Amino acid sequence: MRNYNTLSVPIPAGTGLRMLSVLLGAILLVGSSLHAMEAEMTDNGSKTTRHIVLLGASIGEKWDLSGVPERTGTRGFVFEYVGNYSPDKSELLAGILSREEGRPDAVIIKQCSAYFPGNEKKLKPMIKDWVADCHEAGVVPALATVVPVVWSFPLRIFIYNLVKGKWGWPKGTIEAVTAFNDWIREYAAQEGLVVVDLEAAVRTSDTDRHLNGRYATRDGMHLNAKAYRQLDSKIVQAVSKIEFAD
Repeated sequence: MRNYNTLSVPIPAGTGLRMLSVLLGAILLVGSSLHAMEAEMTDNGSKTTRHIVLLGASIGEKWDLSGVPERTGTRGFVFEYVGNYSPDKSELLAGILSREEGRPDAVIIKQCSAYFPGNEKKLKPMIKDWVADCHEAGVVPALATVVPVVWSFPLRIFIYNLVKGKWGWPKGTIEAVTAFNDWIREYAAQEGLVVVDLEAAVRTSDTDRHLNGRYATRDGMHLNAKAYRQLDSKIVQAVSKIEFAD
C-alpha cells in the first residue's frame, strides 16, 4: 500500500467565520444577478417593458428622456431621443424603423417652433407619410404638439438679430404654431393616435397659448429644467394610453 504524507496547515482563529461570510455574500450576489436577468428576460419576452422613441429636435435633445422613468417613479417604459435640426426627419425615421436591434414599440413624432411660420404646408403631408411608415413597420405612431413661444418672442429675436447686424421683425410664429397644434389634435383624433400634448403642459393658460415665461430660457423658445419636469409626467400619461398589438 502506498503511503501518502499529509501536510497540516494551521488556520488562524476566526478565518473560518470570515470565509463563511464571504461565501454567503457571493451566493447572495449571484442570486440577485440571476433574479435581475430573469426579470429582464420576462420583461422582454412578455413585452411588459415598452421602448418609446421621441423623434424631434432641440427640445427632445435637452429633455434627458432616458431619465424619465426614474424621475417619475414609472416602470414599464424605456425612452430614447432621436433627432436632427431639420423639419424633414424622413431618413431618421427610416433608420429607426429598419433597426434589427433596439427597434422601438412606438415613435412619437414632434416638430419645433423654429420651423414656423413657413413650413406648415409641407409638414402636414410628411407627418401623414411618417404615420403610414410606422404602421407598415409594425411600430405604433404617436404625435406631439409643438412647444409654443413666449409673448415677447418677436422682440427677443429682433434684439438678437440686431446684435448680429440683421434687421427683421419675426411675425406670425405663435399663430402658426397654435394652428398647427390644432391640426395635430384633429388629425390624431381621426387616426386614433395618442397625442403628447406638450403645448398644454407649458402654455400660459387655455386662453393664452403662449409659452409660460417661467418655463422659458432667454430666447423665449426653448425650455428650462422646470418645464422638463412638467413634461415628464405628460409623456408618461400619454404613452400609458397607447394600445400595443402584443
